[in-house]
Amino acid sequence: MLITKSGAIEIVQITDIHLTADENSHLKGVNTAENLTRVLGEVKHTSYERLIVTGDISEDSSSASYNLFLNLLKQNNISSVVCLGGNHDNISVMNQILNPFNLPKVFLKGNWLFICLNTTLSGKDEGEITAKDIKMLEELLSIHNSSYVVLF
Repeated sequence: MLITKSGAIEIVQITDIHLTADENSHLKGVNTAENLTRVLGEVKHTSYERLIVTGDISEDSSSASYNLFLNLLKQNNISSVVCLGGNHDNISVMNQILNPFNLPKVFLKGNWLFICLNTTLSGKDEGEITAKDIKMLEELLSIHNSSYVVLF
């Protein structure tokens, strides 16, 4: 929870969901769809401002896995979501399915500036912040006089 001049901001961040096309599949002994359902069930009972999902929504990069994610969000009445891809995600498929639901990746709340960067390198486990991203960060920081910055 973050404190602003006007009160608290509750941000929930989850990562490494690893859904597949088959909602009954298991990864390392865990049914990822059931696990996400439990997590979202807890999230919906908070006073969250945004849910930030930071990568690996999908394990198999399938359209079905992103549709499953979207359906689980809807079933739990979760609508304030920012989604970032990870090394297992297919960014174009993810964006095609989730963009109508996905909130802007830069937002202000009180004296906090939130910036969500896609650091994914296709086909690699590691990520990077590009020169273009650094330039964007410099511009955002110069035009916003926020007391605090959170970078995802």
